[in-house]
Order: sequence, then structure tokens, then C-alpha cells
Amino acid sequence: MTFSPLSVRARRAEFEAYAKRIDARDAARRKALVRPFRDVIGSQLLGRWQTTRDAEGFNAATRELNRAVRDVMQPMIARAPESLARFHARRITQRDVLDEHAGDAKVRAWAARRAGEAVSLRNQYDGDDDAYSALVTYTGGFGVEPARPLRPDDPVYVAGAVRRMCAVKWWRRQARVTLTRRIERAEVFAGRVHCRAGVYLSDTNVRRGVEAAQRNADMLAATQAVNEDGETFNLGELAEKSLSNPRIAFAEMMVRVKGLEQIADSLGWSGTFETLTLASHFHPRLSPSGAVNPKWDDESFAREGQQFLCKLWAKVRSTLRRLSVDYFGLRVAEPHHDGTPHWHMLIWAPLRCMGLLRDTLRRFALQDSPDEPGAQRVRHKSETIDRAKGSAAGYLVKYVAKNTAADGLERALDTDDDGRDYDIAAAADAALRARLWARAHGIRQFQFFGAPKIGIYREFRRLREAVTADDKPTWSPAQLDLFERARSAADESRYGDFVQACGGISVERFKLAKVDGEANVYGEPGREVVRGIVFAAGGTPVVTRVHEWTILQGASRPEVAAPWTRVSNCNGGDQPRGVSCDEESEIGERFEEIAGGKQGESEESGCDQGIGKVGYGRFRCGNGGPAADTAHGP
Repeated sequence: MTFSPLSVRARRAEFEAYAKRIDARDAARRKALVRPFRDVIGSQLLGRWQTTRDAEGFNAATRELNRAVRDVMQPMIARAPESLARFHARRITQRDVLDEHAGDAKVRAWAARRAGEAVSLRNQYDGDDDAYSALVTYTGGFGVEPARPLRPDDPVYVAGAVRRMCAVKWWRRQARVTLTRRIERAEVFAGRVHCRAGVYLSDTNVRRGVEAAQRNADMLAATQAVNEDGETFNLGELAEKSLSNPRIAFAEMMVRVKGLEQIADSLGWSGTFETLTLASHFHPRLSPSGAVNPKWDDESFAREGQQFLCKLWAKVRSTLRRLSVDYFGLRVAEPHHDGTPHWHMLIWAPLRCMGLLRDTLRRFALQDSPDEPGAQRVRHKSETIDRAKGSAAGYLVKYVAKNTAADGLERALDTDDDGRDYDIAAAADAALRARLWARAHGIRQFQFFGAPKIGIYREFRRLREAVTADDKPTWSPAQLDLFERARSAADESRYGDFVQACGGISVERFKLAKVDGEANVYGEPGREVVRGIVFAAGGTPVVTRVHEWTILQGASRPEVAAPWTRVSNCNGGDQPRGVSCDEESEIGERFEEIAGGKQGESEESGCDQGIGKVGYGRFRCGNGGPAADTAHGP
């Protein structure tokens, strides 16, 4: 049987009409089934609200209603594809999105709106646990990492995390970080991050990073620190004399590397230079053409690559610990032309363990995609330190310099798939981009491992004069001699001798003397504050931080005042105002950013980088005034 086109169209129309009738009938049946259930629940909730209102008042009744609704809706929410809070956040996001052109003023306004809505959401819950769960969902709707309590089982820290997620400054900080990473992902997809475009980091985020650094510098330049003796210092000037200065950071790292090499020589250990590179699916672009890498998985970016390398290194450390292999050294994380990280590692170990260490590194480096072309050649490279060619510091100096100040370098190079070097940018521009790349992705560029913590070394450098028997009458002559050996070695930047005076790599003769700090603005217990140095066996500490500092904003140093003045020259209407808690905290955050504290080492720094606390970390105590602790060299 055949049908004409007209009859086919008629049958199709008839079928569509029939389908619509069936859908309407099913919808009516679903409504009929749901309506009685909905009415019963509504009447029960209304009854509970009226009862509570008559007994305890309107506000208590509202809280009871919210609790009852939550109890009823919780099973439904658990089965739903997304929670109501996430749905609310997504709905707002559709009309309140920060784009790549959002300036700092727009970021601040956006953060204020989010904090206000977070406060409203928090007020709907009686307990901090329920409020925390709701706020975690709410922040996740905007792609923001929620605040995590330091101790999840402690109600004080849970309440502190809730207060953080209701604070404007917390949202402002998260907005800047989230927006930067969102922009960078979009720029990578758009093909604007590679050797033929923006090397290491997109031009958009480079511009944003430079503007943020300028805001930090302006804020510090307009901020004064005054102690109880009237000494006044400009934080902007101190920042240039601290580890925020790339040249000073470079010098300190090279001093430490030279010292560790001295210790390795005294132990008879051998040195090796190792390089770890990620698999091809981590690389968005090919080199040196900058073309799209067909093997890229579209999900791996710089931050994911760094996390993979950290997990790989954790496996290596765990294996070496089980095998009782001793080692120490430094690793440098630097970007390829497309922003994908790779690691250079300078490691010292006993000669008998060197083969085992290299085999362990290679085994874990090749666990991911071991059969892809070139994997055996480029994923793990190893080179023995040949003292006839130069010191270990000479092997590493180029990689440290190109990621800090780039002194002595003219051009930055990268390596193509065949192992050949090619030019990508001027060294100074590449160093700036490398620092901004690390900050944008939250990557720690430099990290020492297996070596003593740097905090005690920096604290010893505060002491300009020897500790005498008059200062410490309870100390024995041996203790005085040992302390002076460590102090003089630190003061003269002899890091190897300092470590030997402190007991060597695995022995700690000294430790930091700390006191409990005040609670922060979120009600959480304050972190411990460094006050000095004490022998590990105990005893009276040597106090290195003796001043109380007050932060004043909006005033410049008086022109008539001599450097390191002990007299306050501000009076009358020109007297600077005190800084509020919110401003003080933001100044501290900005100084940590400009000082590179968030991308520095994970080791304990020994420097109290919080502003306005006892003994500001960048000040030196002594008769000469609190100069920066690295003003006389690392």
C-alpha cells in the first residue's frame, strides 16, 4: 500500500496530536497524585509554625519552620541532581558573572554581594554545622573553594570557617584567585598561551598581575609601622629589603645551595641533577610551533600538572623512606612555554644509594603513559654532578635565576620535543611571567627537602652581637660557644657552617621560642608567634623580637625626619589614622603576596608575616634599629 505526501503529513499530524493528549493525561495524573501529599505537608508545617509562634514568638516560629522544611526536603534534596543552595548560586551566577574585563572595583562589589547573601543564608540555620554545609554548597555554586576548618571536629574552627565564608575580604580574595584561574583556562583553550603568543601566562593575566602588584606596592608605600619607642618605618621600603625582592630571594637560595653542597662534600655524598616532565596529555601546545597538541586531554592545566608532580614526588619519598635512603636537596618548578610545569631537582645522597634513587624516580615518572613516543627519553633525565665542570650551585643557578630576577641572563630558552633549545622571550620578561604564573596557579616555585628549616637560620641573623655570660648567666661556656658559632655563621652567610653548628642535617640543637598568639577576627585561636631562639633541650630563650608594632595607614614618612627616627613627627591634623581590623588584615595579605610568602617554601619561615603583631617578621631588633633581616645579604 502506498501513501501520498498529503496522507503522510496527515498521519504524522494525527500521531503528534495523540502524543500530546497522552502527555497531558499523564501530567494530570501526576498532579493528582502529588496534590494531596503537598497539601498534607503544607498543613502540618503551617500548624507547627502557628504553635511555635504562639509559644515563643515570630522569630522562633520562623526558625522552626525552616528546620521543618529542611527535615521534609532533605530526602528529596539528597535524591535531586543538585541541592537548593547550589541551584540558587547557579541562578545568581547566570546574571552576576565576573568576566575577564572585571576591574578590582567590580571584584570588590561582587564580593560584597556574595558576602551579604552568605550572611542571609547563614541566618537561616541555628547550628554552625548545618550553616557550614549550606555555605560549602553555596560557594561551590560559584566555583569558589570553600573555607576548610583546621580541625573539622572542633566547633570553634567550624564556626571560624563559617565566619570566613560570610566575610567580604574572604570573598574578595577568593574572587581574585578564581577569576584569574578561570581566565587562564579560557585563554589556554583560545590558544593564547604558548611560545608564539603569551609565553608561560596569558597577556590578560600578566596585565592583571602587574596591576595587583602595583596596588600592593601602593598600599605598602602608604603604610607605616611604629613601635613603642616611636621608631617609624615605611613598609614599602622594607619590602624592597626583604625576600619580596627577587634578587634577595635569589641570593639566599644560592647561599643555602652552596652550604648544602659543603655539607654533602663533608659527608662524602654524591650529587645528581634530575628533571621530571609530564606526559603529553598535560601539554596543550606543541613546541616550538605552538600548534595544538592533539594528545591534550582538555582537562589538564598547570595546576593539575603541579598536583600530579607533587603526588609523584610523595610516592618517591615514601619508597625511599622504606628503603632507608638518606638524601637532601632542592627542587625548582618552572613552566614550559605553554604553562605546563616541570621540575628540576638537585639531590645529594650517598653514592651507594644513587642508583636506587634514580631508578625510583624513573619508575614513578613513567607510570603515566609509558609507551607514548619519546617517553623513555624526555620524561626523566638524570645527570651526575661533575665537580671538574663546576659546582652543584653552577648547575642550578640558571634555573633559579630565570625564575627570580634573571640577573646575568639575556634571553629565556625552552626545549623542543627533540631536545633542542630555542628562544622564547627576553629573560627579564620571562622571569616576571614565571613569577606571575606561579602566583596565578598557586604553585610553589622553590622547595628545599631533607634540609634544616630556614626559620631558625633567619632568626639567628637578627642577632648582631654575641650573647655573653652576662646576658645568660645560667648557660655553660660550651653553650655560649656553640650559640656564638651558629650566630656568627648565620651573620656571615656561611650556611654550611651554620647547619654544622646546629648539629648537622638530622640533628636540631636549637628551636624557635614561640608564644600563643591572639585570636583572629574569625574567632579562631591565633597561631604561635615567634619570640626568639632556645636550645632544643630547653632553657631560657634568647629574645630576638622585643617591639610592639602599630600599623598606621595613609601617611608618608615626614621629610624632616632622619632615617630610623625614634621620635614621632606626626601631630595635629596630619597624624595618621589607625588601621581597622579589616584593613590591617588586608595589609597583611597584600604584604604576604608581595613578599612571595604564599609561593615560597613550605618550610617554617620563622618570620611573623602578620602585620601588627609582636615582632614584625621583617624587622631586626638591636641598637641599630629594626632593619630588614636581609639588608646585609642572605
